[in-house]
Amino acid sequence: MGCFQSKDADHVITSPDHPSVQHQLESVTEDQVEQESQVPCFKRFALRELYDATNGFSGKCIVPGGEMQALNLVYGGMIEGTGLVAIKRLSKLTWPDAQQFVDQATAVGNLRSKRLVNLLGYCVEGGERLLVAEYMPYGTLSKHLFHWNRQEIPWEMRVRVAYYIAQALDYCNIENQKIYHDLSASRILFDEDGDPRLSTFGLIKNSRYGTRYSTNLTYTPPEFSETGIIIPESVIYHYGNVLIELVSGKHIPPNHAFDIIMEKNAMLLMDSSLEGRFESEDATKLLNLASKCLQKNPEDRPDTESLVSAAAPLQKLEESKDADVITSPDHPSVQHQLESVDHEDQVDHEDQVDHENQVEQENQIPCFKKFTLSELFYIINEFSPSCIVSEGGVKDFNEVYIGKLEGNVLVAVKRFSKLTWPDAQHFVDQATAVGKLRSKRLVNLLGYCVERGERLLVAEYMPYGTLSKHLFYWNRQEIPWEMRVRVAYYIAQALDYCNVKNQKIYHDLSASRILFDEEGDPRLSTFGLIKNRRDGISYSTNLTYAPPEFSETGTIIPESVIYSYGNVLIELVSGKHIPPNHAFDIIMEKNAMLLMDSSLEGRFESEDATKLLNLASKCLQKNPEDRPDTESLVSAAAPLQKLEEIASYFLMRLPKSTVIQPTMLSPLKKACSRMDHSAVYEILLKTGYSDEGAESDLLVTRQNQELVQTKNLGDNAFRDQDFINAIKYYSKLVRMMTSSPYATVFARRSFSYLVTGERDPALGDAMKAQFCIPGWPTAFYLQALALWELGMESDARDMINKGAALEAKRLQTTER
Repeated sequence: MGCFQSKDADHVITSPDHPSVQHQLESVTEDQVEQESQVPCFKRFALRELYDATNGFSGKCIVPGGEMQALNLVYGGMIEGTGLVAIKRLSKLTWPDAQQFVDQATAVGNLRSKRLVNLLGYCVEGGERLLVAEYMPYGTLSKHLFHWNRQEIPWEMRVRVAYYIAQALDYCNIENQKIYHDLSASRILFDEDGDPRLSTFGLIKNSRYGTRYSTNLTYTPPEFSETGIIIPESVIYHYGNVLIELVSGKHIPPNHAFDIIMEKNAMLLMDSSLEGRFESEDATKLLNLASKCLQKNPEDRPDTESLVSAAAPLQKLEESKDADVITSPDHPSVQHQLESVDHEDQVDHEDQVDHENQVEQENQIPCFKKFTLSELFYIINEFSPSCIVSEGGVKDFNEVYIGKLEGNVLVAVKRFSKLTWPDAQHFVDQATAVGKLRSKRLVNLLGYCVERGERLLVAEYMPYGTLSKHLFYWNRQEIPWEMRVRVAYYIAQALDYCNVKNQKIYHDLSASRILFDEEGDPRLSTFGLIKNRRDGISYSTNLTYAPPEFSETGTIIPESVIYSYGNVLIELVSGKHIPPNHAFDIIMEKNAMLLMDSSLEGRFESEDATKLLNLASKCLQKNPEDRPDTESLVSAAAPLQKLEEIASYFLMRLPKSTVIQPTMLSPLKKACSRMDHSAVYEILLKTGYSDEGAESDLLVTRQNQELVQTKNLGDNAFRDQDFINAIKYYSKLVRMMTSSPYATVFARRSFSYLVTGERDPALGDAMKAQFCIPGWPTAFYLQALALWELGMESDARDMINKGAALEAKRLQTTER
């Protein structure tokens, strides 16, 4: 059976009045009582008991997909007489008042419901603040909705999640637990029967202050954004956002989703994988409920009882208790790991293992080589904009592309301006010197190309982007303190390695030069070891951040790299762009804590932060001779490492080894990627209405002659490239048709809008074409074209990739 497929999935209730809903509501109390009697009583655990249960809080026992906010980690543990449990370890600094923590935990621990992940106990020994809850083997809703290798969740399961979580919130409300902190898909977990449950961890603040509510203010209720106050109605707002994610399978800003629903375009939000597998009336009801929850005025939102009443009638399939609801546990190896972890000699062998891993990894890196232009031209789809991965997109002077070599090896290809390196041999000499470097702390250089005026570098591909993206982008996730000091340490090691290998000059070191590999480990880009141009005058895009000696003389020296490293440290601890001289003054005035990222409140040791900021101040000395060397950077950062046993991708909350594979271009994808309007037009004209089936024209013919005439006038205008009249007649046709218009009409009108400079309507029509035929690649390509024109290059590349994936799927189906 597939993911989320119940044993009784084929037994659909046929009664129009849905008699089983009332039965379910009546019987839930009996089931509730039976289950409550099976849940162990809430108790206080000894620290030794929990320490043993998690093998000393071993990184191997951390539950993937659990909460990964700094020290608020969730571990899987085996407790004798209780079984497998989830243990949340809060930061020692967040709850200094032990009694306050115990009071909150006890209040939540009194709750018992089969709709909750019930709290089993707590521990407050030795400065530790620990919560113990039931273990949910099938992971979070977030994992099943958003992860790259997710299985499709059927509609019936999605409305069941909506119903069960509404019941959970209503139960909490009745029991006077009305405040839930940061309700999201990550707070909903699946038990051994595949039933969704609401985590009780969210009923307890992450700290005594409770200031942290959401990692992204885009998704917070308006009243919290305006006042910083959480009220019971705030939970309803978040429930509405969960409904949007359930039906769409995407992260959509609530205000944007609300506008779409209010404009009567709710079906545009539906997950395309659900095409033909749900009742439009039911989806409309659920989305209307979401819109009520997302009202700006808290008083206009429904209460929890109303949520239950609205979600109950949407339940379509009989409930079942079936361990095969989900095919594989979220973390099947937890118990095995708990039984098999051997701590003896673990520390003694760490240095040896690290060295062996380094040697092994260096041996796996391909030798530096010269690539042919035709080889690189092929793997990056003829320098297609859809393959650009540099953050500036097509606006970057020196773009970076993603490509795939033989053996499915992904690489990053940097293309320099043809004017920057007229002397090919000079370029080759620099590239070859850097190409000899091999380290697991570097993004290693694999080769170069100097044909036909092109100057290209080929390096390892880093799937998780730059530190700049993770620190500064609007939709970033919080980087825990332990990961920030790891970045400082690993990059210090990278610089020291380069220094030892006599590559002492690094050009414009910044957060954009630090990337994360498939393990989530930070690495230093080797592109920065090669000048952007032969004269080397480009050091920084902003002289505010350049070393004083460069600003004064234009000269780069090895100590300049140390200055830039100091600036990276400031950005790491603050999460902001702060001019180095301003940060230096703050540290010198003994106000270093003012620089700290507010999202880290209570999640770091002040002494460690002070040490790192003091190191930054040494790096930012005006006199280059007063700055430390690279070896000193390593020595200073090493003692600050706290959770070395925990993998970086765990700390960063990254799915393991997620990579978007580049695909070959179809003619339409190729045309849209190049923004070649003429080629797109020819393809749309040639394709006609063939994607909608031959019966479509007959359907129109049977209605009335005016429809046919209007359609023909629009088609003739489009054929004659009279796009103003094409828009006019196609718009008239859309108004005349009582049923859904052709997707092709929207596609042609979208293109017509685009070439006449109306970009927003062009994007809207491309989306409407997707609504008419959810799996139509053309609709995705036209959205990409409009998004590129709107300057939304990252979104455009996503649409190109989605269209390509749909084309590949169609091709596979045809071949079968």
